[in-house]
Amino acid sequence: MREQLFRGFSAALLAGVALWAFCLLLGPGEPAYQGRPLTYWVRQQQQSWLLPHSPSRIEADHAIRSIGTNALPLLLKWTAAKDSLFQRKLVAWARKQSLIKVRFHSDEEYHAQADAGFASLGALAKPAVPALIKLLNHSDTMVRVTAEYDLMWIGPEAQDAVPALVRCLNDGDFIVRFRATRCLRDIHMKPELAVPALVHSLGKPGVPLRETIAALAQFGEDAKPAVPRLMNLLESKDPGTRLAASYALEVIDPAARPSAPFDDQNVLPGAHGHRL
Repeated sequence: MREQLFRGFSAALLAGVALWAFCLLLGPGEPAYQGRPLTYWVRQQQQSWLLPHSPSRIEADHAIRSIGTNALPLLLKWTAAKDSLFQRKLVAWARKQSLIKVRFHSDEEYHAQADAGFASLGALAKPAVPALIKLLNHSDTMVRVTAEYDLMWIGPEAQDAVPALVRCLNDGDFIVRFRATRCLRDIHMKPELAVPALVHSLGKPGVPLRETIAALAQFGEDAKPAVPRLMNLLESKDPGTRLAASYALEVIDPAARPSAPFDDQNVLPGAHGHRL
């Protein structure tokens, strides 16, 4: 009896998989470069992520940039991907069975593809900023985080997102707050909004302290309102915090920085837009 039920369930599920695959095939075609779709180039970029100067990575970046803004609708769709409970079960089942070979992707995989695509496009993806700002209000944490990643890669051209990112500093999820801080660091625009918000964040529970200090340093002289708080952090019990504060003071207001009894070189590795 159980075997019959299992076979019936498997047949129904298989039919669902086949229907889903058929619908995917009928969907709109992807933008392409040299006869290969965007997905192909994004995956090639991902495979060479740690080798930014390799021929494979250079080729993938060139292909994605050649596709240009035509890639944005699909990249935004991937950014907003959110699996339903049924989809998650279907993906898990499809990966376990061998009757039909259909490659499905989880929302996590789509988010990673979006991240890779925006990383290649950089400032070329500026037209996507309004849509990404809307996604910062999405109910799903990882959709919000992925939108922040995308904005980070766009850089200063994403300055219109600064007010929304400032609000994200108060998000209920630490990952969203952490990523918002890095976004403000890499965009480093609208200091009149970003700097007061970052200064207010210093010392608050659950705030990425060193990331906040690094973000303030990126604003240079525009971050002078942070000097008193940074001076206080020179007395921190944490050596890393003291070093970070010393480095930031040197960048923001060298006259305010006292001579430090420690080497403050290379205090903030990864403070130049790298995703860590």
